[in-house]
Amino acid sequence: MNKAFTVSPVQSVTSVKYLDTDGAEQTLSDTVYDVDAVQEPGLITLGYNQNWPSVRNERGSVRVVFVAGYALDGTDYRKNIPQSIKQAILMIVEDLYEFTGAKVAGAGNVINDNKAVNHLLFKHRVWY
Repeated sequence: MNKAFTVSPVQSVTSVKYLDTDGAEQTLSDTVYDVDAVQEPGLITLGYNQNWPSVRNERGSVRVVFVAGYALDGTDYRKNIPQSIKQAILMIVEDLYEFTGAKVAGAGNVINDNKAVNHLLFKHRVWY
């Protein structure tokens, strides 16, 4: 069973914990799985010649703790954000400035979709 992350981009996996069949929490050794942080969304796959452990058959019996986002340790996160996301943010801010009263959410007004912003952000969306 492979598990895709719902937050992207994945930087690293801190731990994989699970409930064994007796309900005791165990930590899965990082030698059992591989992390593919290159593709988006990131993916945990079974390592070579390994087997997944038996887990308790209930919802939430496996928990993955991971680091995600554009910042790398010791670096300026702004350097790692794709230019298309920066451009979309600028366009949204411009829209909010230009149409201050007309686009306030929750004030009985409708926030209009900006098709250019949607296009810029589309490839960064994580579908799961």
